[in-house]
Amino acid sequence: MKIALQCENLLLQSTLEYFLRQYLSPQESCDFILSDTPKKSKKPVCVLGSKDCDLHQPFTPQSLLQSLQRFYATLSPNFSHTSSQSLTTLESEISQLLTEYTHKLYELFKKHV
Repeated sequence: MKIALQCENLLLQSTLEYFLRQYLSPQESCDFILSDTPKKSKKPVCVLGSKDCDLHQPFTPQSLLQSLQRFYATLSPNFSHTSSQSLTTLESEISQLLTEYTHKLYELFKKHV
């Protein structure tokens, strides 16, 4: 999955660059463009926003990656899960579980202090 970013919101652009650094690609060689506004392009555009969009805000790194993988899968119906993609999904699921576990531990400590 190769993604080109074209966001008008510079803070969002920087955040996405950080979260998606391993997937970033120039527009010429990308699979799709991720933008905060609808754009006309020869490449598919995934719009990130609050309404009438492909991905909704707010998002976590894990939910963003999962949503982008779903969007990418819709672009190529023959999308097959290679070992690296499965590993990325596994890493994402583990990260999400660790985040939930950390939050629950924090709430437990907070409750007993």
